Amino acid sequence: MARIDKHGQIIRDGNPPPPSTGSAQPPNAGGSASCFVVTATYGMNSRQSRQVHARCRRTFVWNPLLAIGWCLYKYYGPLLAAWSRSSRTGYSTCKRLLADPIIFATGKPSVVSVLSVLYLSVLTLIGVVLIVPVVTVRSLVRLFQIGR
Repeated sequence: MARIDKHGQIIRDGNPPPPSTGSAQPPNAGGSASCFVVTATYGMNSRQSRQVHARCRRTFVWNPLLAIGWCLYKYYGPLLAAWSRSSRTGYSTCKRLLADPIIFATGKPSVVSVLSVLYLSVLTLIGVVLIVPVVTVRSLVRLFQIGR
């Protein structure tokens, strides 16, 4: 469990958070199957992080419903993890909307894991419909501004 101490720092599993490196990526971000938000929310050595790390690729990369979401997550995950570590609002939002569904989706097959995969599929659809066009337009605007 996590709690907030009197200085506003997030304390997870009785341990203080790791010192910030100034980077948007968590300490294990270099791993090929790392989960930025789960690591930032629960800690690198937590049971939840180990579970997600062990089952991440099988659950997300090879699932056609989630493969595009995986790519979006690899891009935006470090930013969300940094937000999770920097504020109470970011922590609770990322934990409820991303970390917990990812943990449930990588759990043993059950109704909860199927519902979590469906929820993450909806987030993927929202990401494709909203985020990708915005990023594309911003990139095109920058491209045309450079060409002038």
